[in-house]
Amino acid sequence: MADTTVAWADARAARFARQADSVLELVGRSPAIARVQELVRRAAALDGHVLITAEAGVAVDSVAREIHAKSRYAAGVYGVVECGAGDPAQLERLLFGASVGDGSTDLESVSNDSRLAAAQGGTLFLQDVTDVSAALQARLARVARDGEMIVDGRRVATLFRLVASAPPGIETEVHGHRFRADLYRRLATVRIDLPPLRERAEDVPALAERLLERACATRGVA
Repeated sequence: MADTTVAWADARAARFARQADSVLELVGRSPAIARVQELVRRAAALDGHVLITAEAGVAVDSVAREIHAKSRYAAGVYGVVECGAGDPAQLERLLFGASVGDGSTDLESVSNDSRLAAAQGGTLFLQDVTDVSAALQARLARVARDGEMIVDGRRVATLFRLVASAPPGIETEVHGHRFRADLYRRLATVRIDLPPLRERAEDVPALAERLLERACATRGVA
């Protein structure tokens, strides 16, 4: 009897663990969320960069993590850079490090302690990418365009994927020349527009059930 109880408890724990791992932003069966689910699967299967648009308050990072976890980059690192945090100089140092190019190549130069170098083999999530300055947009566009960069003087292929988030009105920023069109095109190899909950009200019951299941899992109750 004890063995049966242990086996049941282990099965319940495994079920709760799977439920806890699910991404709430992708829960539901509405046509809108079904389209998003398909795009997430497609993005995970491809090697191109990904742009996710969503209104403020949506946990875009969880969707980016889902893409990373289901992609060929899953064994690599998952890094996050909050583009709206800090001043442009700090952001540039974080992304590119202290490396300075010698003018012998058009490739971007980064130092080994930069987030771009650390992302090799994995995914780098650029949160709120429209907050990046024009100068940094140009540098990121070159990295996305060339597929190579100089890391501490050594030429290497960029073996990572960029996933970026932006507000739904990013086209306005592009048309107003506040966000580079070439960077937008390269980031949006796959574009995923996360619909607000008000546009998929039929998913509310499924979301409520999933939240309840998570609460039960946290408290260890069936």
